[in-house]
Amino acid sequence: MILHTPDSQLDQPAIAVKVEDTVGAGDACMAGWLAAELLGIADLRERLRFSAACASISCRHAGAHAPALADVEGLLKLLIHT
Repeated sequence: MILHTPDSQLDQPAIAVKVEDTVGAGDACMAGWLAAELLGIADLRERLRFSAACASISCRHAGAHAPALADVEGLLKLLIHT
């Protein structure tokens, strides 16, 4: 996904997972963006990464799936160690 700001453009590639279903991935992504705001994640690049993780976790499940914070944090930690 790409975030355009008045000063820059930030790119966040999709996080590869085994996909079961993409229904709800966009909703999970936007919910992740809002949740990151509420969690105090101010850095836009980190917020994009959090949103992408939410979308990827949603894709692991059939039908619309709201990812749990622990699952998002786990995926992000896994990405740091790979």
